[in-house]
Amino acid sequence: MKTRKIAFWMSMAALAAAAEPSMIERVRAKGGSAEAEAARPIGVLIMAVGRSGSTLVGQLFQQNKDVLYFYEPCRKLSGTDIDGLECLAFLQRLTQCTFSAEDSAWIADDANSVKNGSPALKSLLAASGRKEFAEAHERLVDTCINSKAVVVKSIRLGVGLGGRDYDLGGLKVLHLVRDPRGVVRSQREHFGISWGASNDADSATIAHAGGASICGSYRNQLDSSKKLGDDRYLRVRYEDIATSPELAVAFIYYWCGLGTVPASVSEWVEVNTNMPTCDGGAVRTRHLRADAEDTPFGYVYAAVPEQPLSGRGDAVVEAFVREDQRALRAPQAGTSEAAAAVVPKTQILSGGGSGSSSNNQSGQELEECAANTNEARHNPYGTKRQSAAMASMWRTLMSGQDAQAVWEACEESGVMDALGYEP
Repeated sequence: MKTRKIAFWMSMAALAAAAEPSMIERVRAKGGSAEAEAARPIGVLIMAVGRSGSTLVGQLFQQNKDVLYFYEPCRKLSGTDIDGLECLAFLQRLTQCTFSAEDSAWIADDANSVKNGSPALKSLLAASGRKEFAEAHERLVDTCINSKAVVVKSIRLGVGLGGRDYDLGGLKVLHLVRDPRGVVRSQREHFGISWGASNDADSATIAHAGGASICGSYRNQLDSSKKLGDDRYLRVRYEDIATSPELAVAFIYYWCGLGTVPASVSEWVEVNTNMPTCDGGAVRTRHLRADAEDTPFGYVYAAVPEQPLSGRGDAVVEAFVREDQRALRAPQAGTSEAAAAVVPKTQILSGGGSGSSSNNQSGQELEECAANTNEARHNPYGTKRQSAAMASMWRTLMSGQDAQAVWEACEESGVMDALGYEP
C-alpha cells in the first residue's frame, strides 16, 4: 500500500513537470533580479533534536496565516527519512520557494507533515489527477512567494549546517535546545531508543550512549552555526519558552522580523501552555515560573548582541532587559529543589497521585484538565501541557545515575557549559 501511494504522488509530479512551463519556472527565470531578492519572504529554519519542544515552537508559526510552515518535510523524502546535507538542501528549496513538483509530491506523501503544516499544504492531498496536482503545486509555490515568511522545522540535522563554505543564503536559524537529560529521558520513554548500546546494557550505560548521541548533534549544530552572524542565528532554550511563553514568543517574532505576535498565535499559546491543573488549589502554568527557579530567562537571547538591543527603544527589548535583571536562582548542584516545588502541583501528569479539586473549581475546568492530561500521556506529539512543570519533570522521573551518565557524556563535548545547563 505504501509503495503504491508513493508511486501515485510521483506519477503526479512527473505529469506536472512534463506540462507547459509552470509558475515555478517563471519565478525561477526572474529569481536573480534585485527586485525579486527584496521581495523574497523571510526564510527561517527551526533546528532541533527530537523531544526538545520543536513541535510547540513550530506551531508558533503554523498558527500565523501570513507564514507558510513546513513540518518535518525531510521525513518522507525519497520514501524514507533523510538527514544531513540532503535534508538541508531540501529545506533551502522550500524557504526560497524554488521547490519542484517532485518536492511537492514527497510532501504530499507524508500526511502527518501536511496535517501539522500550514493549511495551504492540504491542497496537495486533495489533488486526484495531473491537472489538479499541477495546479495545487503552483498554488503552493504562489502562496510561498507571497508569504511574509517561510518556516521549516527539522530534527534531522544532526550533522549541523554544513561546512564553513556551505552557502545558507539568507536563511535565519532558530536553534532550539533542551537540557540533554530531559531529551534522553523523553526519547527513551516514547521511542525505546538505546543508541547502539547492547540489549543487556544497564540503564546508566544506555543513558550515557544517549547523552553522547544528543550532545554530539548539539556540538555539530553549535560549531556549524558559528559562520552565521547574530542577525541570522538565535539559540533558544525550551525551558525558557516553557516558563515565560508570551515573552519568548514576542522576542522570537521580533528577531525573525515578523513584528507583533498576531492574536491567533497568542491565543494558541494561552491554550497550549496554560492548561488548568487537576488540583483546584494550584496555580496555572505560567505562575509556576516563580517556583521552578531553574530557568533564568536571559539565556533565550544570549546569542543576540547586547549593543543592538540596548540601542533600540522597542518595548519587547525593554521587557527582556527588565526580565533579565530579576534575581532568579539557578538550580543548586546535586539537588532537585526546583522539581520538588513544581511536581506537587502536577501530580496527575507524573503519575504520582490523582490530584484533588477544590469546591471553587468548575466541572468544565476539571473536564478540560482530564482531557489534556490524557493527551499528554498518550500523544507524545501533543502540545497541550503544563509547560513550565513538564520542562523540569525529568528531574524527578529520571534516576540520579542516569542523569549523571548523560551529564558526563555531554561534559566531554563541552555542550552543557555552552548551553548554560548545570548539574
